Amino acid sequence: MATAKQSKLLLDANVYGEMVVDKELRKVRENFEALRKLILVYGINAVIRKELRNTPKKIKAEGKNIRNYLLVLYDNFTEEHNLSISADTENIADAYYTAYREFGGSKPKSEIINDFVIVACASRNGMDIVVSQDEKSMRTDNAIQAYKAVNEIQKIGTPKFIDYNKFKSILRSESNKLIGSPDKIWILLPFLNLLDYFANIGFFPFHMLSKSNTDINNFR
Repeated sequence: MATAKQSKLLLDANVYGEMVVDKELRKVRENFEALRKLILVYGINAVIRKELRNTPKKIKAEGKNIRNYLLVLYDNFTEEHNLSISADTENIADAYYTAYREFGGSKPKSEIINDFVIVACASRNGMDIVVSQDEKSMRTDNAIQAYKAVNEIQKIGTPKFIDYNKFKSILRSESNKLIGSPDKIWILLPFLNLLDYFANIGFFPFHMLSKSNTDINNFR
């Protein structure tokens, strides 16, 4: 039997913000655990995890600290898959900004450079998909034109960009395919480990957050 190809995804900080208020988060986690051998989620500690850590400590829902739960989600989804930022990555991000302005982009560099660093890091490390809710900077047409133009010169690929709902749809679809396959006993093992992990640290599924009136700001 042929081995299925692994897909490499990078989740932006704002995606974890979507997760903590998602009524379907428990199912999202179950689907991801079923696919952990096939869908590898990466992070960038120096940018994405740092942004999550900057969430105000006072924000709570259902008596639980949102900042801590964001970090738990990030660490669980990414595991040891951390991308580092090199001088080459920063140079590519600068080139994106130059091209972005040439394609009509208007945001100042200080507001958008972190997005470009994330995409440069994803491109240099062969990510297949970047998941982000950021339609006004990272995923604008002129920004994507800039990535493709610079990456063509650099001879590196440009990842596909999707939002959180599409990410959930992919997990649901691929998980259903696996559950229907004959090789499915291993699927349950990671999820059992996850349940044990969350039980040990005292967290409960955050689908309950939908009942809270807490206002959680979007990341970036």
